[in-house]
Amino acid sequence: MQFLSALFLLVVFSFAISRLIPGDPAKHILKNTNTQGKTSHESRLKRYEQLYRQMGLHLPLFYFSIESFAVPDTFHRVPFQEQSSFLCALAYYSGNPEGSLIFVKAFSKKNNIPHVLKEIKLKGLEASLDEFFIDPKLKLETRLNLNELWNKLKAESENNSWKRWTPCIRFNSKNQFNTWCFGDEFSLSDSETNNGIIHGDFGVSWSRGNDVVDAVKYPFLLTMLISFFVLIVCFPLSLLCGALLTLHQHHFLAKIQRPILIFLYSIPTFWMGTALILFFSNPNMFNVFPSVAPLLNTNEGFGKWLSSVFSQPEYFIIPMFAIGYSTFVYISQMTEDLLRDEMQKPYVLTLKSVGNSERRIIFYYAMKNVLVPLIVAGMSVFPLLLSGTVIIDFLFTLPGIGTLIATACLQQDFPVIAGIIFSTGLLSILSFILTDIFVRRINPLQQFNSK
Repeated sequence: MQFLSALFLLVVFSFAISRLIPGDPAKHILKNTNTQGKTSHESRLKRYEQLYRQMGLHLPLFYFSIESFAVPDTFHRVPFQEQSSFLCALAYYSGNPEGSLIFVKAFSKKNNIPHVLKEIKLKGLEASLDEFFIDPKLKLETRLNLNELWNKLKAESENNSWKRWTPCIRFNSKNQFNTWCFGDEFSLSDSETNNGIIHGDFGVSWSRGNDVVDAVKYPFLLTMLISFFVLIVCFPLSLLCGALLTLHQHHFLAKIQRPILIFLYSIPTFWMGTALILFFSNPNMFNVFPSVAPLLNTNEGFGKWLSSVFSQPEYFIIPMFAIGYSTFVYISQMTEDLLRDEMQKPYVLTLKSVGNSERRIIFYYAMKNVLVPLIVAGMSVFPLLLSGTVIIDFLFTLPGIGTLIATACLQQDFPVIAGIIFSTGLLSILSFILTDIFVRRINPLQQFNSK
């Protein structure tokens, strides 16, 4: 039940975060695909509305929404966001949705909507129309018609003011969240349909045109591989370092190591990565490692891709160190603290009295007793490694999740963003489940009870 609850919250969170990114994806795609001067304004507007509906952006976000009674839900789903905001603001202040729609249709043909919207939000409907947004070049008949509509809205606003303060709950059977989860007919391609994430289909990338799983697959595998390898290397080294510090705790170096390790732990990941590039990938310093991204083979299957990753280890040494140093410091310090507490327990004195050396007690007896909290700490660090890898991917231009999600945010590619957040979150949830399994397998008390 905990897993299902966490999974549900992850689905909602992934969808919400992807939709909170400001901007208009349809407008962004249309801007990048159209060539200026080769298409008319009417055809671009028609293509924009077509894209807007193919993406499902005309649907409400969730199964229900709480809004003002004066603003119909359909006003929020007008394809052109400037007109949608103008229409919602006008309906909110006037309380007359029908009249607001008529006014916007007549007004938006000849006037600057952003300027008008700003004035309405500042002054409401108190000023006369001629005072701040009627174009003086308009014909007299058009000006009179707009003034008549405006004065009518202004007169009705006093009687309809109660509507703006009255909340209204609207239920939506068709919405973007339902489409993302369970699929629908909306797609950027007529030959492809969205089956929903419940069937393992994350949809089609709006900016790339291919399946989201294909776009995320290799970047996700690279990020997961780096994080997993860092954890595999750091965990035993951290245990060894913590044990040695406990064994030689009276040595001079062991006494000064704590402030040094705390200083290293406090260094941000991006700062450490930048410093490593400056010193070890700089022709003017120690030009030991490459500063460019590796070329990975993603066109010939997983085997070729994995081979291209392992054939270029020099590209991943600095990024892995920048990701793993804080994990190493954290687990080694935790190991040392736990072992020092363990060495104060009565059974240690008994072991010493029968001739066991302090080295044997630490590595053979005490380490077993502190292994459970260390495994829990190591597995809990794994989601942090993923987030650190995202930063390092972008910093070192590695073709991982970090570079992909940064590009998707710039392109306002909602399906890719939601797919990345959901995949990394699901992996983090599974890591906690694996932690519980490992703890049950190695917990000495449980093994004793089972025997």
